[in-house]
Amino acid sequence: MRSNRLRRSVLRRVPQGFTLVELMVVIAIIAILTALLIPAVSMVRSSSRQTECASNLHQIGMAVINATTAGKRLQPGKLVQASDQENPINLGMPRLLEDHMDKNYSIFKCPSVTGEEVGYETTVHFGFNGRLGRLTSNDAGKVIAMDYGKEIIDWTDDAEWDKYDSEWTGSGIAPLRRHFDGCNVVFFDGHVERMDPDTIRHGKSHDTAYENATEYWAPELDEKRYVQPVNGSGGDGNSEPGGAWDGPPVPIPNIVGASSSSGGEADTGGQGSKYHPEVDPNDPGRKYTGDTNTYGASVGQPEPCEFLLVIDNEDPGFSKTTNKLANKNDDTAMNGSHFRAYAKFFTSGEARWSAADLRAGTYKVSASWGTTEKPRFNAVAYLLTSDTETQSITINQNLDFEWTDDEGRGWTDLGQVVVGEGGTLDVQMPAVNTTVGHRVCADAMRFEIIECADSGGGGGGNDAPAEEEPEEPVDEYVATMDNEDAAFSRTSSVFKKKLDATAINGHQWMAYAKNFTHGEARWSFTDVPEGSYRVSATWGTTDKPRYNAVAYNLVSDIDSQTGTINQNIAFEWNGDDGVGWTDVGQVNVGAGGTLDVVIPPVNFSKYHRIMADGIRIEKQ
Repeated sequence: MRSNRLRRSVLRRVPQGFTLVELMVVIAIIAILTALLIPAVSMVRSSSRQTECASNLHQIGMAVINATTAGKRLQPGKLVQASDQENPINLGMPRLLEDHMDKNYSIFKCPSVTGEEVGYETTVHFGFNGRLGRLTSNDAGKVIAMDYGKEIIDWTDDAEWDKYDSEWTGSGIAPLRRHFDGCNVVFFDGHVERMDPDTIRHGKSHDTAYENATEYWAPELDEKRYVQPVNGSGGDGNSEPGGAWDGPPVPIPNIVGASSSSGGEADTGGQGSKYHPEVDPNDPGRKYTGDTNTYGASVGQPEPCEFLLVIDNEDPGFSKTTNKLANKNDDTAMNGSHFRAYAKFFTSGEARWSAADLRAGTYKVSASWGTTEKPRFNAVAYLLTSDTETQSITINQNLDFEWTDDEGRGWTDLGQVVVGEGGTLDVQMPAVNTTVGHRVCADAMRFEIIECADSGGGGGGNDAPAEEEPEEPVDEYVATMDNEDAAFSRTSSVFKKKLDATAINGHQWMAYAKNFTHGEARWSFTDVPEGSYRVSATWGTTDKPRYNAVAYNLVSDIDSQTGTINQNIAFEWNGDDGVGWTDVGQVNVGAGGTLDVVIPPVNFSKYHRIMADGIRIEKQ
């Protein structure tokens, strides 16, 4: 009996385990702690990724600043011809900055990018300001690079901003919202900020991306040359900020070689595309961590016999000298429009497509035009002129195109023309002589090399170079006209003589914009040698405020251009005699021709000054 009591006592002291309620309480506590910890850990990881991304952008920003200080011309979107590939390759910013930073592609990646957007080892996750090569020390507040969806930012395109502000398939995170619904941005002074995408897109108070150009993007050099404030709407220091801007668009994004109607710094050579403006077949290439390919021309191999250039009616290589050719929307034309004239009215002037600095060889020239309107003229003449020969052909623009390119564009061949090394090739569409009202269309011209000259003739081979010919003397011509010269005239009585020590010869003519409603000021140059001329203006700077949108009409015997100048801004450059000048534009002059520079009347309600002093022309 005593033994049984002892056994029961021992059993009562042995633990019986947790009850179900106790287990549920413990599990609930663990779940609550987990729910609290996971977001905190996720937030810490996101913050860490943002910090790493900002660090990468800071390194890129310092590399850009160092490269610019060293005189390197940064050109986003540069192409080179790879030795082992048929098409040019975009080397991108890693190649351009390789001498100024660690040669590792990881710097050009954002750690928040996941899924299929990660891309390849050489993929760049940041977008760059396409005008880096124009930034100066005065542009500290302009953007170098930022979180974006491609390597070059077309910062005037609202549709493109919308595209990269939406979710993507792979990661589900929009490129502009990688970091806490914002994006990292590095500026030209080297500092990095996380910004709201709409702020970096529209600035502090603008309605469109283009109006924000001067706030975060366009270099000061471009602000002076391309972007003009609309009177009374913003940016002129006389009204509330945040207005619209007029003037020709800044050449965006792109740099040397981009096809543009802006009259900017576009070349007609190379590929001429929007984002890939230049092909350099002799670029030595890159060697980055993980990149085993060498890009650039193969040593000892001849340069491929390849060249293709398309000049649209909107491109700088196109010009016209008749107002009868008017712009006409046509979905079948390249870029949706072309120039069109009724044949019976097209009695003077011409349309011209011009390519320069070409490689030596034989070129096939083809034309395209919009086909919506009918009937079109059945005997449109084209004159093909190179530095070595001239040909002419007549085309019936009612007929179907002869062939179609890879992009589905129809073309009709005009002929084959031989061009010398560094030569020119012009296609002219002259006026017609007919009484019918059929349409004459001027749209796009295509230049394709089909046979290169022998290597000894400059065809790009690697044989011994030809014997150098003695250099010809440089054809120089510079002329300056002051407001005192006989060839200066004014037909407006509101222009009064004004003493000003900062003007040439100590005085100039001055008018108040509010009263300048009729007449003009004119500088007339005669017997000007044939060529292309850079036109610049100067004025006295004592009186303020001066008018911020003074028009200068440049009229020659074969060409006309218009430039608009803000006379409040400092001069762009100084001559050898210390006189400050601002470029107005560039205009072509025929043989023994004339060139007139005219300030026409304005429509402005304030007493700001308009100055007429000196004009300088220089042959380019």
